[in-house]
Amino acid sequence: DETAGIALYPGGQWTQNGWPDPQPGDELTMTGALSEYNGLLEVGPDGITNVTVLSTGNELPAFQTITPNDMDESMEGELAYIPDVVFTNGGTMITGNSTFSFTAAGEDGIIYVRNDNELVGQVLPAGEVDLYGVVSQFTFDGVGGYQLLPRGSGDLVPTSAINLSTQVDQINITTTSFDLVWNTDVLGDSHVEYGLTPDLGMEVVDDMQVLEHQVTVEGLEPGTIYYARVISIAGEDSTASTIRPYATVSESPGYIRAYFTTQVTTALRPLSRPKPWAPTPTIPSRPTSLRRKTRWTSQRTTSTTPPSSRPSTRPSPTACRCVTSPKDRMPTSA
Repeated sequence: DETAGIALYPGGQWTQNGWPDPQPGDELTMTGALSEYNGLLEVGPDGITNVTVLSTGNELPAFQTITPNDMDESMEGELAYIPDVVFTNGGTMITGNSTFSFTAAGEDGIIYVRNDNELVGQVLPAGEVDLYGVVSQFTFDGVGGYQLLPRGSGDLVPTSAINLSTQVDQINITTTSFDLVWNTDVLGDSHVEYGLTPDLGMEVVDDMQVLEHQVTVEGLEPGTIYYARVISIAGEDSTASTIRPYATVSESPGYIRAYFTTQVTTALRPLSRPKPWAPTPTIPSRPTSLRRKTRWTSQRTTSTTPPSSRPSTRPSPTACRCVTSPKDRMPTSA
């Protein structure tokens, strides 16, 4: 409202839980529990008992004009406007659930685009834009992490009369040349600035006014990285991509050679194990009689006692001695 803002989160899609789907300009009443998600204070997703739309089509609160460093705890959930924004990766495709960094007024900032945002699949503006959105926060330790959430393509307003409408692609790559291609939303000429460093220093210009641009960069070295950006000018306005690296085709055949820093032997070492088809020899187990050659000898005379009254056939320790072959003699305990 006019005093402050707060995030409302139902835990998924609003309609899957039977709640109305809020739209910009809706006035509503929501009852739920306060929670904090990665630093962001919000209502829900637990404890929601009521979501009632009171009216629609209301005028939104005024956007607050800020710089990136002004985003803080006091602005969570509020509408903000940042002028003269330049995206770091302008001219590339916008993907969902992704962040994109930008600069404005000499400060750095971040926008976050959800999967269900209509911006997904569009080209991130390469020139200056006026940026609108809702201030949010995402941090694991509760410190910093403030970001702006654009609600759709209408929240990125180009300040130039000409803008890139596609990302820049590299085609027709050879050992000494390549082409850069891109589209603009209005007629303009075609420039490619390039060089061996991000400072660039060289330029190719095509003055023809077109929507679909293609410039050939020639006289290059094989297997070399060049930095380049494209520029299109329409009247007094212009648009430019970010500086990116591009490479020519190498003349190397692609062989992989191994080099060693010390002397190595290239002789083949014979196998120390039997061939796979050779049967594994079977080693017979050692007979019990060879493991320990022991016999019991009685010191008694032959008994005349009938078998039924004789003592155990094995003599007691006092009536026998253990004789072990010297080869297999084993130590005995006292």
